[in-house]
Amino acid sequence: MLLRSLICLKGYDQGLRHLAISLAVYLLILLLWGITSSGGFAAFVALLVLPILLASAWRRVRDAGRPPLMAAVALLPWLLILSAVLTMSTGPVLYCALILALVLHLGFAFLPNVAAKGARVQRHYVQGYSGPVDLSVAKAMPRVEPTIGAASVTHDEPLNISTTGVSEPQLDAHIAVTSNDTGFAELQQNVRALLAWLAHYRQWVLVAAVLLVILIGVSSWWVARDAEPEAMPVASQPVVQDTSASREIVKMPDHFSLILEGDKLIMQWLGDTMTPGNMWDLASASGDKRCAVIAFNDGSEYRPMQVNIVANGAVEAVFSPLDTQAIVNDVAMRGSFKLCGYDFGLKGSQAALQANDSFSRLLK
Repeated sequence: MLLRSLICLKGYDQGLRHLAISLAVYLLILLLWGITSSGGFAAFVALLVLPILLASAWRRVRDAGRPPLMAAVALLPWLLILSAVLTMSTGPVLYCALILALVLHLGFAFLPNVAAKGARVQRHYVQGYSGPVDLSVAKAMPRVEPTIGAASVTHDEPLNISTTGVSEPQLDAHIAVTSNDTGFAELQQNVRALLAWLAHYRQWVLVAAVLLVILIGVSSWWVARDAEPEAMPVASQPVVQDTSASREIVKMPDHFSLILEGDKLIMQWLGDTMTPGNMWDLASASGDKRCAVIAFNDGSEYRPMQVNIVANGAVEAVFSPLDTQAIVNDVAMRGSFKLCGYDFGLKGSQAALQANDSFSRLLK
């Protein structure tokens, strides 16, 4: 793939090349996000690869004979991905962004180009690209064949440089300078073309900017709506974990665990965020209202005293010792329950509880 063609604004991209570039951009962002677990670094990478994404969309719509402003639509999934990365959200925002990106760039890829529709435009594509970068490669310096005791022989057009007394490093330096000058000139032309386009379509650019601001606001509201509330400091009632009592843990089939800490029952599962804090406090009735009660499918309900996100990202719901036996029996006998917006199935839970002596003695 011609690297300089990735940011070219005067060329044309075929559908398959545009699709490959777009998928590579999003896969790079998600891969670095998953490897580093750093939303800030992934967002920085997303900003770096944005010109490549927009330039490819620009060349694709020009190749299809569509208005160049249509390329700005590629910003929509990118902005949703950026919002998900910055907020460390793996929920609906990320899924909607990925689906939107796939549908959008597939639509760009299947747009027929002008030449395929029978127009008189004829383009030469190299790896799915046609443009000035391709032409600059085709007009490379002519090949010089070394000879012994004779003048050098050139192919195509003769060089205006005498090869007598000129060493190979000097010739390589001349070629490198010529190549750098050509690349700088192309970059200047691309910048001028972009500025001219922005001036010509300034009204549409303003409308697009307003729409982007609205989209960012909506996506931020969407993320904030599903985000857990921050921990509310309660100076008079600090959260103190009893480390003197040993924990007895039973892992249940539907990815949650029951923990006995003395007579106190704790329900634990993996949450959606790694930020520790308090989700619900019964004493002050503050936090996420979805955590105020655990509801089984037969109508039985119990109130947790506290629901916290601990250091390893797990959610722990702490119940009163008065409700320990009743909750353990409902877990063994019922079909499902809901807590903090999560649905848990209880198939196979009775066998798991009976296999542990501490829990089996609580079963009626």
